[in-house]
Amino acid sequence: MERVAIVIGMVSTLFWCLYYPLGWSAFAETRWLQLVLVHHGSFFAVGVLIWLMRFKAVTASHLGLLPAVPRRGAADRQLRRRP
Repeated sequence: MERVAIVIGMVSTLFWCLYYPLGWSAFAETRWLQLVLVHHGSFFAVGVLIWLMRFKAVTASHLGLLPAVPRRGAADRQLRRRP
């Protein structure tokens, strides 16, 4: 489960980092992107990592990936502010 969440989170983060520079607005509305959790996958990955750290163990990989995945939200806000 951990690897799946990390892959989904990283794919989601990469997608949103490329969304505005490449103009993927039409591509983003496809149904299969919604089904494979690309739109909200970074938030899913953060939840899984927090759950793993709470109930399993805090590892270096968890601590390293936790700040990397939510950068999608920061990038999204920064890009939306541009005129």
